[in-house]
Amino acid sequence: MSAVDSESVRALLLTPAEDVLLMRVSGDREGRRLWITPGGRREPGESPDAALQRELHEELGLDGIRIGAELWTWQNVVVRAGRRITERERAFLVETSRFEPTALHMTEDERRRHRGFRWWRADEIASCRDVFVPRRLDALLPDLLRDGPPPTPRCVDGLSPE
Repeated sequence: MSAVDSESVRALLLTPAEDVLLMRVSGDREGRRLWITPGGRREPGESPDAALQRELHEELGLDGIRIGAELWTWQNVVVRAGRRITERERAFLVETSRFEPTALHMTEDERRRHRGFRWWRADEIASCRDVFVPRRLDALLPDLLRDGPPPTPRCVDGLSPE
């Protein structure tokens, strides 16, 4: 297997009621569902802000959103099509009202992996046995809700290969 590196941007979409929107994707682990924050890979020469605006339009149908503070960074190591990929991830806060996602502009690969959306409360994430990325979202989210965004992005755990 060959190594391929990429950088992705992710959005922690947070409502005034403190709900967060997560995407369920294929790649279940140990019989548990896998949930991730919306976002995706940066294209060459694309700024993190432009990449996240594009990804949120493609995956959720959101336009003109205000991207807030960078919260967390992590790395995921995944295997796709026989290639080991190290994905460097950056998560940004996006404060929004609750909405119904419309995934009209996903790529074919994204559609293949996509299993649905769900709005979550922090206590639901903490009590759920599913897998969340970043890995410690059950602890990171209550810290964010209590203390606000960190002064500088915090390095957190991602997801390793099965």
